[in-house]
Amino acid sequence: MHEAEGRWQGCHCLLSELCPALVPCPEPSRSSAAVLSSHSALGVFQLLDCARFKTDSTPILHVLHVHLHSTSSVVHRVAVTSLATLSEKPEQAKAMLLQGLLPDVMQQLQDDDCDVLKAALTILSNVLGVLDRQTAGVTALQLLKMLLPLFENASSCVRKLSILLCRDVMRVPFRSHKKQMRKDVKRSLLPLFFHLHDSDSSVAQASKEAVVEAAKFLRWQRFQKLLETEQIWKAGKCMLKRSRSRLEDYLHQSLLYLQSPQEPLREAAVRFIGLTGEQLKDGCKEKILVINEALQNMESDSSPLVSSLALEMKQVLYEACEEPPASSFLPALWRRLRRAGRRGIPNQLV
Repeated sequence: MHEAEGRWQGCHCLLSELCPALVPCPEPSRSSAAVLSSHSALGVFQLLDCARFKTDSTPILHVLHVHLHSTSSVVHRVAVTSLATLSEKPEQAKAMLLQGLLPDVMQQLQDDDCDVLKAALTILSNVLGVLDRQTAGVTALQLLKMLLPLFENASSCVRKLSILLCRDVMRVPFRSHKKQMRKDVKRSLLPLFFHLHDSDSSVAQASKEAVVEAAKFLRWQRFQKLLETEQIWKAGKCMLKRSRSRLEDYLHQSLLYLQSPQEPLREAAVRFIGLTGEQLKDGCKEKILVINEALQNMESDSSPLVSSLALEMKQVLYEACEEPPASSFLPALWRRLRRAGRRGIPNQLV
């Protein structure tokens, strides 16, 4: 309740700053129906107060739905935030479904505004809890794909909320589309695994809950046990062994994390590349060239450790390209990294 009240106050403050002429009334003098005629910031501002009292929410939801498409960033933000507060009550969350708000709320996940994203994630989390089983399955399948980009959001709050919603999505009982859901869960595994190392502890904890839920969904009992007992890198090796068909996909996913603004994630990506090398059997010259190009940007990394490891890998890649590999270049890369560790690179990363 305190969080919901905070959102109301935040909306009031936002509109008060941007629209100084607007002064909130402790109790609205007009009915919510009368307010419907206004499509201005003033109309939404008064609706905020109307929604706090025992009035029919149907016209309020209608107006807020309309304002989800407002070209005014202020009105748009207030509309989404107001819906987030209303959705805290199960009956209001169900009313949103009846009015067809779900597709438009999901569309908000593509917004760049952190406040809009946080509000949309809150709404979706609340609505997911009141969906019937059939609708929940279809919605969960759509959500999982839309949530993945938000794991890398600059806002730690957005990262945490999106990962927790991902966790909840994997708890939905599926009657159909199970094969597609397993595929999408596997695709989310590595991002969740990397965010176990997130610099924000709340995001790291959310990632642990989500990746454990993924292990339960996939029925990977050993992987689950290793995660729950904090044996993270043993869990990483276990994940690779259980997903041999996805090794190359995991390798390319890890390359993306070499560009992460978070040093712990870049370090984790470097180590994971080494772990992947232990599992791959055959090398591919074309892939080596692609990876080498990606690593080139790491030479000037702000972290001396990451930079040193990137240079080591690039040299191995260069040698592999110069001579046709008889076996995979990645085992050679792993051996090179281990030798680098003996020359002074911390053991936890080799």
